[in-house]
Amino acid sequence: MGKPRKEARPRRDEYAERTREALLAAACELFGRAGFSETSLDTIAAKARLTKGAVYHHFKNKREVFRAAYELLAAELVRDAERAGQGAAGPLDKARASTRALLERCTDPRLRRVLFLDGPSVLGGIECREIDRKYALGMVRAVLEPFVQAGEIDVASDLVLGLLIEGSQLVARSKDPAAARARVESAIFRMVLGLSKAGPEARLTAAGA
Repeated sequence: MGKPRKEARPRRDEYAERTREALLAAACELFGRAGFSETSLDTIAAKARLTKGAVYHHFKNKREVFRAAYELLAAELVRDAERAGQGAAGPLDKARASTRALLERCTDPRLRRVLFLDGPSVLGGIECREIDRKYALGMVRAVLEPFVQAGEIDVASDLVLGLLIEGSQLVARSKDPAAARARVESAIFRMVLGLSKAGPEARLTAAGA
């Protein structure tokens, strides 16, 4: 007997998914450009070429739309950082490349406004941190594993993620993002090396590499 045929997804489900994607694409652009307070559900619906009723079909209110946009952009930021670390010559280069990419992306207008300027005030620090952990903790853990003792990896990952979040805030809010990024990147990387399983001489050699 042949394998059972996989049932096709109902068209209404595909349409609903495309509608939600269109709304979130519009929301990310508008929230990133004008901010939460200056963006209405009407403008989001108009930008997506949909009705306001379509917005309410997927989201209860503007805050819920913003939260979904925040999640989408947080996932995008982590994907970019992970991609930057792919193909690195070794763990040190991977850590540097991923950290640098993440901090550089903080100046993207959409990410800067949604994740670092409006996010904490609209969603609150606790909710933002929960979302950040959901998308970024796995990446941080993977980067740290070559450096940190197995019994310390969970705590170390949370601590370094906190450093990345605060460092990203500093870069995003700075009047000189390039200079701020260089300082934050250097500080975070030295802290990562301080957690290293290698001895002091190996850490100093790596820091100067």
